[in-house]
Amino acid sequence: MSLVTPSEIMQASGLSEKDFLLEIILLFQKKKISIGKASKLVGLPLEVSV
Repeated sequence: MSLVTPSEIMQASGLSEKDFLLEIILLFQKKKISIGKASKLVGLPLEVSV
């Protein structure tokens, strides 16, 4: 089993870093992906305040 890192996903997309991030934002805004999935795709941990 292999682990795909966010940078590998971005590179495979063929998009620039800026365009990749914009695509993730659009997918989240359109409710196509969750905030958790979006944070994993961009490689940022999701912090929860309690």
